[in-house]
Amino acid sequence: MNRLKVLAVLLVLAAAFAIIAYAVNDWRIRNVGVVKAVGVGVYWDSACTVPVTEIQWGNMSLGEAKNTMVYVRNNGNVNITLSINTTAWNPPEAADYLTLSWDWNPAAVLKPGEVAPLTFTLTKDLRIPAFQDFSFEIWVAGVSV
Repeated sequence: MNRLKVLAVLLVLAAAFAIIAYAVNDWRIRNVGVVKAVGVGVYWDSACTVPVTEIQWGNMSLGEAKNTMVYVRNNGNVNITLSINTTAWNPPEAADYLTLSWDWNPAAVLKPGEVAPLTFTLTKDLRIPAFQDFSFEIWVAGVSV
């Protein structure tokens, strides 16, 4: 009889932990940012050997910010600055809860063949998300100066 009571208590505890784990996971989100480059190359390494096609942000809690550093190379033959923006948010309301920023100085110039580090920061709002999984495109373009 004691074994049955212990088993019943363990089952109740397991169910409670499962519910808590589900609730906690519901407050977290998983993300991928697809990187599109125009006139530049975006790489994981300073030697520019491993191209970045997407950034896996992983799970994020409310209010959390995650940094990812990449390297940008000017693939053209003129001096450029970078234009960076995001598009194609899925679901569309994800753009209301997430902010992508970067540390690029808009006045900075990349010479032909030059490589520079660039850090993206994705920040999750403190509000309760209306979604769990999301994706968006990060466009990095070289603009001649």
